[in-house]
Amino acid sequence: MEKVVFSYERDRFFPGFDGKTCKVYPAMVTDGAGTVFLTYQDLLLTGSDVFYDCHIAKSTDGGKSFSEPNILKRMDTYQDGIRKTYSLELLYHKHQKKWFGLGCSLSYADDNHPIIRNGVSIAEPVMAEFDVALGDWTGIKPLAFPFACVSAVPMPQLIAFENGDILVPFYYQPEDDLCCRTVTVRYAFGENGLELKEAGEPISGAGYQRGFCEPAVAVFDGTYYMTLRSDEIGMFSESADGLHFSEPKPFVWENGEPIGNYNTMLHWIVGKQGIFLAYTRKGAHNDHVFRHRAPLFMAQFDTETKCLLRDTETILVPELGARLGNFHITDVSADETWLVVAEWMQPIGCEKYGSDNTIWRTRILWK
Repeated sequence: MEKVVFSYERDRFFPGFDGKTCKVYPAMVTDGAGTVFLTYQDLLLTGSDVFYDCHIAKSTDGGKSFSEPNILKRMDTYQDGIRKTYSLELLYHKHQKKWFGLGCSLSYADDNHPIIRNGVSIAEPVMAEFDVALGDWTGIKPLAFPFACVSAVPMPQLIAFENGDILVPFYYQPEDDLCCRTVTVRYAFGENGLELKEAGEPISGAGYQRGFCEPAVAVFDGTYYMTLRSDEIGMFSESADGLHFSEPKPFVWENGEPIGNYNTMLHWIVGKQGIFLAYTRKGAHNDHVFRHRAPLFMAQFDTETKCLLRDTETILVPELGARLGNFHITDVSADETWLVVAEWMQPIGCEKYGSDNTIWRTRILWK
């Protein structure tokens, strides 16, 4: 398979660490016409996934510079002693020319303790409208999901079709099963938000400790590809229609050896002549990093042999002690793709290796 030629450049935004909270889940979203929004969320370091305010910064020069971040409007609701808060990812549909958000509502008994049922936090899928002039959400609506479950979470690396539909990957936990599953669901924009058109066939995570979660989907040369996170190993699946996927396979090198990814999300990066995987792995002198979640690598995926090409492996974001496991991919144009990630400052003390909660952007430039 021919190897794709590319170059890359790194930028750093909003460094600074107060030792109590850190910026997590950063994303950059663009309309391709100069407007870019950068979003991220605050995390309390002394807890486990205890999230606070979401922030937004705007660029009008294509992402070269950003305004100072503002706090996005909180839309928490309170009823019968239960607080519902919303975690949303900003997205842009280039064919619809529409900004919108996908995410979930989370239920809390108090500020720090999510309500657990069947071993997981209750998460209900939602969508939101976004006002560009305001730079804020204007409303939240439930997002129909076709399977009975305790928790269902839409993921942001989805496919936007020319007719305006979107194909959204989910992970969810059924009411009668402790194992997560993944599935794709197709939606169309209607008068009342996103309307469910068609659901795919779920991929069972049976045989893995917590099943499969945090999927990402991409299409290249007519084939749909899905990544699958499991506690034990990173995997992928293929599909001809984006709804019915093959039996999952592990990501391996040419010699059949697993690449070393585990218990961390993976994303696709699609270039003009090839498809790549963005990932973290063991075996990179990174035993001091939580779950080996740094550095962030990219390698070309051979669509014929179904393996990663070892000599194409590139470090997109360097390792400075902090984990880099939760990252975002932005398709800017046919010539450019961005990877955005923040240095997640846990465990406490990782800053001694040089990290300072910087938000990194790597611009991948296709030749």
